[in-house]
Amino acid sequence: MYVPVAKGKGEYYDDMRYAHQIQKKAEIKDQRFSILDREDDFNYFIKTLSQASIVISSRLHLFLIADFLGVPTKVYPYQKKILKMQNVVKQI
Repeated sequence: MYVPVAKGKGEYYDDMRYAHQIQKKAEIKDQRFSILDREDDFNYFIKTLSQASIVISSRLHLFLIADFLGVPTKVYPYQKKILKMQNVVKQI
């Protein structure tokens, strides 16, 4: 499942663009690639996210929610802020 967090129009803020790139490069068939959108049904989003075996994120907000839910989380940092927050959470 892919969670689009940023839904802007700019190159770095259009997560659906990244979803299509990941699906294409990983050669994942449509029926095996689904979108988990937090805006559609937030309760469903939280329930589904909490049951994940791992969350891989480049977005700070998704990292924070997954970590709060106790889901093992790996970050793909494109900005320093997610690394800083990861260190803060580890220290707590």
